[in-house]
Amino acid sequence: MSPTCLLLLLAFGIVIVASLLGRHIIESLTWGIAAAIVIGLAIARLSLSDLLHPVTTGGMSSGLLENGVSGVTGVIIFILFILGVIQLVMESGIMEDIVNWVQKTFIKTARQAEITIIASTVLITIPISANVPAEVLLGTTFVKPLSQRFGIAPERAADLLCCSACTIFYMLPWHIVCALWFNTVSHAAAEYGLVSPPITSALLMPYAWALLLVLFLSAITGWQKRIPTQGLSSKEQNDAVSR
Repeated sequence: MSPTCLLLLLAFGIVIVASLLGRHIIESLTWGIAAAIVIGLAIARLSLSDLLHPVTTGGMSSGLLENGVSGVTGVIIFILFILGVIQLVMESGIMEDIVNWVQKTFIKTARQAEITIIASTVLITIPISANVPAEVLLGTTFVKPLSQRFGIAPERAADLLCCSACTIFYMLPWHIVCALWFNTVSHAAAEYGLVSPPITSALLMPYAWALLLVLFLSAITGWQKRIPTQGLSSKEQNDAVSR
């Protein structure tokens, strides 16, 4: 609750700027982590002992760095299991049959394909409490083949997939991100005598609703859409444009 902690937002800004400059996401995040550590030490909100404690009497070390790694271990293992399931599904041909059925039944244009990508991603993130596994599950098995059939650029398909996974997902009270937010806000409110909002207020998050609106408007109007030309013949390019 100190104003000096707002300086840590500079680390987030560094991640955004580095990403916009075309740096790899891992490099951008690394620069952001390093900047956060430096800023935290400079404003005396962190100490070197906070980052990594020596081995304790119980034989376990601790600290922010180690806690950060251990905090994502479960998600990593979950994704590895998801990847195994994806490979089985792809080898069985089930997803190819589903894509063929979807195309024959109600998807006839690239616009409909993009709307389907958005809607299916949103739906799959509702029961899963982590959005990254949902992206991994749909990306290779559903979104990629669908986008290739309707001439949707890989970058646009990736944006539709990843951004859709960051809309409704961040508004549902049973998801881990909302639980973490509510836990943090509740503890801060109790400590400083503030009124804590109910967890259902996550349903009113303006960013998620705005992002969902932008996605659907982009799919319906074709805003920022470009036709991929690499590896396509003139006839295939014309077909993609007509769709």
